Amino acid sequence: MNLIQQPSTINFLSGSIIKVDFDSCINSEINGLHYAVAMNTSNNDNSSITVIPLRPLQPQEDPTLLHVNEVYLGDELFVLLNDRLSTTTKEINARIKEERNLLGSECFILPKDTLNESLGTIKKLESKRSVNKQMVDEINAFKQGCVATINQITDIKITSIVAPKDEFDVEYGVTLSPSAMQLIKSNYNFLTNI
Repeated sequence: MNLIQQPSTINFLSGSIIKVDFDSCINSEINGLHYAVAMNTSNNDNSSITVIPLRPLQPQEDPTLLHVNEVYLGDELFVLLNDRLSTTTKEINARIKEERNLLGSECFILPKDTLNESLGTIKKLESKRSVNKQMVDEINAFKQGCVATINQITDIKITSIVAPKDEFDVEYGVTLSPSAMQLIKSNYNFLTNI
């Protein structure tokens, strides 16, 4: 099984949560790695996608007093990413155990290519597990809530997407609820019609 998918093979739906390297984006007001929500659907033919950056609500901020360009989404992102982290960790651990069992029971009869592929898969999975463990603090930053920064809507190249790249990334398959997306879209429509 090919563990790593190329970014062009992952289709992002409207509402998909992605991690973007905004340093590589031209005309972006935001810098560095940030979560964002996809505002349109991508496919293999698209080289870009429209996103709105997301940020954690700061401890001193009152969600009812945010700037008109910002939308408070509650703790939905925290819950989604935290649940996905738990699920992904279990999936990775089960897959590592499966690969190790295969090696332990059949390593003397496996062809060398199959043996090397299995060892490579274990190494990649262990690396993913390590990266995902490091994300706990990043995810916990959204415990107080998430803010969509509507005025920073931008088109990005698919190549600027850092995650998800494969099924074992925490962001893989994480999508905001229709009600959260409606809140973002309503606010965007209001701001663009002022």
